[in-house]
Amino acid sequence: MSVFAKAAVAALAIRDGPPAAFPSGVPAAVAAMGAGPLASSPAMPPTPSSSALTAFPVPMGGGAANSSQGWNGKTLPPFLTDNPTPQGYPWGSMTANNTNYYESWPDTGVTRYYDFNVARGVCSPDGVEVQCILVNNEFPGPIIEANWGDMIEVKVTNNLEEGTSIHFHGFLQKDTQWMDGVPGVSQCPIAPNKTFTYRTRAELYGSAWYHSHFEEQSANGFYGPIVVYGPKNAEYDEDLGPILLGDWVHAYYKDLLDELLAPFPTAKIPPSDNVLINGLNPYYGAAGAATAKFAVQSGKKYRLRLISTACSSTQKFSIDNHKMTVIANDFVPVNPYTTDHVTLSVGQRTDVVVEFDADPTTSVWMRTFIAPCSEAQGQTEAKAAIFYEKADMNTLPTSSPGPSAYDSYCGNDDLALTTPFFPITPPMPSHEDVIPISAQSNGTHLLWYMKGRTFRTNYNDPMLLEAKLGNMDFPYIGNVHNYGSNSSILFVVENTGPMPHPMHLHGHNMFILAEGPCTDNNFVFGREDGHAEARIDGGDQTYGNCWDGHITNPENPQRRDVQMVLPGQYIVVQWLQDNPGVWPFHCHLTWHSAAGFVWSVLERPDDIMKMPIPSTMAQTCRDWSDWTGSHVVDQIDDGL
Repeated sequence: MSVFAKAAVAALAIRDGPPAAFPSGVPAAVAAMGAGPLASSPAMPPTPSSSALTAFPVPMGGGAANSSQGWNGKTLPPFLTDNPTPQGYPWGSMTANNTNYYESWPDTGVTRYYDFNVARGVCSPDGVEVQCILVNNEFPGPIIEANWGDMIEVKVTNNLEEGTSIHFHGFLQKDTQWMDGVPGVSQCPIAPNKTFTYRTRAELYGSAWYHSHFEEQSANGFYGPIVVYGPKNAEYDEDLGPILLGDWVHAYYKDLLDELLAPFPTAKIPPSDNVLINGLNPYYGAAGAATAKFAVQSGKKYRLRLISTACSSTQKFSIDNHKMTVIANDFVPVNPYTTDHVTLSVGQRTDVVVEFDADPTTSVWMRTFIAPCSEAQGQTEAKAAIFYEKADMNTLPTSSPGPSAYDSYCGNDDLALTTPFFPITPPMPSHEDVIPISAQSNGTHLLWYMKGRTFRTNYNDPMLLEAKLGNMDFPYIGNVHNYGSNSSILFVVENTGPMPHPMHLHGHNMFILAEGPCTDNNFVFGREDGHAEARIDGGDQTYGNCWDGHITNPENPQRRDVQMVLPGQYIVVQWLQDNPGVWPFHCHLTWHSAAGFVWSVLERPDDIMKMPIPSTMAQTCRDWSDWTGSHVVDQIDDGL
């Protein structure tokens, strides 16, 4: 990337002041009020020493437990058994290849209950003490487990001095659209010292994660894994459980936002300082820090649930001297294929089966590497130790990385390889949009724009609740696009710029129809000067379409909820409008989504008006309004 390109993108900022009042009549002055300065945490004792290798919770500064709360170091069951098991399984006769999980799912009659307390504290997952946002004083947060079709109920108590929320990434939220956890879109933030209970169904099965969708809280540790047990689409002996792959920063997110959203030219995209596996990786051998480890038996096949919990980096995952069989991407089981490495961008998941067929005395490294397309400084590789049953667990592995361990390609696997196990042919779309991406000045700062539109949320007035009341005339800054009752929508997302973007759609799995080159700014933006600039004054503009019309695997294209669009390329995505709601479509890189990179999909508004949205949603807004009446919300980003 050129120095100019880096400087231009690094200057992204939103300091336009509070959003205008939304149609509810909430005064703009009230909408701009919120949390006061964060109180300093009390001094904490130093991190106690720990062994170089661990698979168990490690005491951290502030008493926070680190690592896996049991899921790193022991295998998971095929399914939870404290429930009915008709025909031997909680999901009965439903299988991976006989059930369209977008239309049918088991009704198990079971609810899984979780109680989360969210608070700020000191933690040191890599040996460097930083301010963190912890769930139940743990990092990563506790695992959520459920069987396919179970209800999941999570009671969240906010002990922060700012708002918060939880988004269950990849969950469709059919019939519970108000539980999507996006402040200003589906709910008001949970006010400090208040409690909100999320209740949703595990309609899909596989591997996922939860994270805060309030500003950039997830960058400081507010996330954890989700496992929904379901039918197998490949054979294996044991489930090794979630393996969280994420970069890490050594500063509190509010301070990093000040850098990101400073006026040009002093703004800076916060680089990653380290990368973690299941919350561990000693920072340059930091004393007292731990390395994650896993135990396996020779001759067995293990399922690994790879989950990118990264803030802003693309991860390259590999295991020395071992190949992997991919069996799922995001919440979509796929026809198995073999690889020696997996590429994951923010929010993506890939489940793999690994056959550990070496000598029982073997030990090897598991690796994740921050790809060079990411902004990073400091340590860019994390390693975890894998020990066969007769290996010396007191000695670190000495294995060497494979040929693809440091592969620099940032794209996802070839679409030709990734066919869903349950095939679905997409219908002809009833609406198409061409959406070019650009980073442009708004007069004082640079923002991200999608088709000439940027975004900022209003925490005090969620768009879904306004749509329920029939108020569809949203402020321009909400970037809302009403797709009415169209049956299926197709987007051509064009990225002529120098940075990759993992595009995530809430409430849906997308068909990933095609990808290809898209580099000509004059063609895409209708210009003659070669600049990647759209018209941002609200006027009409026609954009060039880079897609040549081809579809990869047209009878059964890949489906997932996050897909990478590389620099100088386009992707074509399509989804069925089978889930009324207001759904963000956004780049999942934290520092991009903070600066306006959000497109709001208004789906089937007539059906939204019929939704039985519970009164607890209004009460959460009243609590937030009361709190913001006496506290200033320090929101300088777009809020997501």
